[in-house]
Amino acid sequence: MGFVTLRGCRMRRRGCRIESVVALLIIFGLFFLPGPVYAQADPPPEMYPQANCGGINIADRRFLSLPLSGWWGSGRPPVDYDAYTTRMWKGNVQELVYAQSDVWVRTGSERDAESLRGKAWQRYPLSSVWGGHTNPPPFTGISSASYSISNGKFSEVIISGNKVWYRSTQTSGAYDFPTVWNSKLLSEAWGGTTNPPGFGSVDERSLRVVNGKIEELVVQGGMLYRRIGTGVDINTLPGVWTNYVIANIWKNVPDVPTVTPGTLNYQFSGNKLREVVILNGNYYYRDCRGYPESVYDSALRMIDTFLYYYSDTTNYEALVNANYDNSLMGSEAFRSLMANAVAHTARYQIYHQTVDKDKALYYFGATLANFGKWKEVWLSGIGTRDFLLVAWYWWNNLSTTQRAETKAVAITQANYFMNIIKRAIDAYQRGDLTSADYKTVSGYINDTKAEENGASAEALSFIGQLFADDPQSLLWEYYARCYAYHTITPSSDGQKCFIDTQTVYDDFTLDNHNYHPSPVYTLAAIASLQQGELAYHLNGVANPPEFRHNITNLWQNFHNYYYTYPADPPGNSFKIKPEYNPGADWGDTHVSLAMTEFSYTGLFGGGNSGANFTNLETYAVIFFDDWWYRNFTRYNEPAVVSSMPKYNGSGVTLRWFGNGLSHGKGAGEIVLYHELSDSKLNLRQVPSSADRIKNIIRNFTRNTTASFYDANADETVNSIDLEAFR
Repeated sequence: MGFVTLRGCRMRRRGCRIESVVALLIIFGLFFLPGPVYAQADPPPEMYPQANCGGINIADRRFLSLPLSGWWGSGRPPVDYDAYTTRMWKGNVQELVYAQSDVWVRTGSERDAESLRGKAWQRYPLSSVWGGHTNPPPFTGISSASYSISNGKFSEVIISGNKVWYRSTQTSGAYDFPTVWNSKLLSEAWGGTTNPPGFGSVDERSLRVVNGKIEELVVQGGMLYRRIGTGVDINTLPGVWTNYVIANIWKNVPDVPTVTPGTLNYQFSGNKLREVVILNGNYYYRDCRGYPESVYDSALRMIDTFLYYYSDTTNYEALVNANYDNSLMGSEAFRSLMANAVAHTARYQIYHQTVDKDKALYYFGATLANFGKWKEVWLSGIGTRDFLLVAWYWWNNLSTTQRAETKAVAITQANYFMNIIKRAIDAYQRGDLTSADYKTVSGYINDTKAEENGASAEALSFIGQLFADDPQSLLWEYYARCYAYHTITPSSDGQKCFIDTQTVYDDFTLDNHNYHPSPVYTLAAIASLQQGELAYHLNGVANPPEFRHNITNLWQNFHNYYYTYPADPPGNSFKIKPEYNPGADWGDTHVSLAMTEFSYTGLFGGGNSGANFTNLETYAVIFFDDWWYRNFTRYNEPAVVSSMPKYNGSGVTLRWFGNGLSHGKGAGEIVLYHELSDSKLNLRQVPSSADRIKNIIRNFTRNTTASFYDANADETVNSIDLEAFR
């Protein structure tokens, strides 16, 4: 697993007083509380915490926080304490706080640290806990306490200044600590090891067991010292330490509490390893989601990073508006607003933090209020879909006015996209294959129309499904499916909805932006179809076959464009092969934008979406962890964005928008899809099958002498292409 960050505690001494001391979680032993009664039924002592955490570095994940007083509740220890730790005691987790000459203790339920919330504290003077013992630790100035298993026995270790006190239970599997302590100088404890911490004192010392191996972590000043054992027992620790600069460990961590030492502790939350940092009266925490990681877990981390780098600004909407030059650029700018709304919506579904709800609704409202700046341009298809996905999720939180305005936006956009393909169909029926109208939906050499058709398909699918109770919904769905079919078409496909197109070569190579082939847009075409399918899943409707048309063939081509995992030659995993234009078109040398654009909707929603996606999720997880996340950069922008130049369609600003859109939005959709059950997703009711057939007959009539479809109840449906409908 990736190294979990930690903070040490900057010592602020009056004698040996420490401002925030690490929880020596597991390593040495436990102190003896007054008057315990041992029973045979007590579960044996154990290392705490023990958890699996693979394929994820929890240092990469955003911290959540609350005031320390909020975590500790009423009757709590003083915030200005000396040392903090947790342990398992007779089968239940305990939280211990050393403050001045007392120790404060509260007990939760089983291993879950979340069970500590609201539990009552008990206060014990250390003079009564250790008084009368032989060679006990001092009653004040404790800098660290920890508990571990040593040669099968429960062990307690206390550090104060440059000295360590320790003892182990008399019996394996019991809690019978003796009243006699051993002690030695830190120089004696660590003097025989390689690259050890300093011997003068420690700011932090913490233990954890990850993937079955104990880890000892010591913080001194700005350095972290770490060593990893071969098993759970403390005696399996090696004699060699690895050193880290703490500022480098936390350099790219969103919402990092500090880059200097503070209290560090590891706990067990639900089934997840939790890292805890206490500093300046605040309680910071973040969880590792366990091993093996899924695309869902990777997506959560990607959302957090996206929001940190692309959204943590004082006035994000103002930045977008500053880049608005015309309708096309306005569409690109407001796509970025909706990417933020999707990402915050996904975070809200996981963490239920009001700030994410407020931001999602804020970005949605800003996009709705500025519709005039992004409407009726081809690029607005993708933004329309994102806009309606967020509206769908937050529908019950929208005002009556916002709901009406949202539907008006949908209808305006639907008419725009339908009129494009209506004109193309008319041109085709006239035999005018050189006209601009026909070429808006058909073309494959150098510049595919798969991108445009797929974007229109996903927009219309959401319009038709979100407003499925509208009389025009089947009309919108018809054109959605028409666009979907014509997203991936070789010359052999033939007519569908009265038009024949070609958007890829007959071997399913896809060009775009004068690149032959274009790996990024090869997968983007699939992504649009998959994202369009999501609308049907939200409504509990079967995925239409048009949204899976020729996906298999295009996916097989894409799969050949980059080195998979493990790569041959080594070190090239997920890198685009030299013959397939690496570094061209958005600057990708790896498949970062393309892979993260993919919504995985079909993969998660109904098998393999008609495509051969064998090992796709496995590859995606490895890709996220082994390449993308470790190499994530915002091109040449090293800091959180607070200003940027005018958006001019090229250069760093284009990449800023594109990078944020693809990573944050795509990850958000993965999270929403995984986290929401069908019952939650099915927020709106759709007509029954019988009603839908009636709507087809009522709405889809064709006047063969006029332009494509005219809704006219007096006409028949005999000439209508109903093959697409269920």
